[in-house]
Amino acid sequence: MYIPKKVASTKINLNVKEKEALTKEEQVLFEEAREYRDTLFKDDLEIYSYNLLKGELLSSSFSYKLKVPREIKITNTIEHPKAYRSGLYAFGEVGGNQRQFNNISLGLQYNRKGDWFISYRSNFSRLSNVTHHIGVGFRIK
Repeated sequence: MYIPKKVASTKINLNVKEKEALTKEEQVLFEEAREYRDTLFKDDLEIYSYNLLKGELLSSSFSYKLKVPREIKITNTIEHPKAYRSGLYAFGEVGGNQRQFNNISLGLQYNRKGDWFISYRSNFSRLSNVTHHIGVGFRIK
């Protein structure tokens, strides 16, 4: 690379010429300078640098090129928690012991979104002596 011998310090663009492009008249006006180019290649980025030196830095530039991936493969599995709904349920029970099978119960139960419940049950094993039961419970996590 050849640069002009007299370069103003405020001049930004240098008139750089190749050795083959110089005529015999221009060889008196230009002097040799060293040019340094460097490139760094990575999978997703290319970095280019250019420096022109003649004892001191005369010109410098830096640029990059971002390479966008051609294909992106990301698989995310989203697990949704169980959805508990509130509800009123009717239930019945039948039971007994080894000697007799005579226990009959009917009841209602209210579940609050799976967090807690309240229930009412009537036992009709003896029609003359009906018993009533109230229950409260919580969901174990």
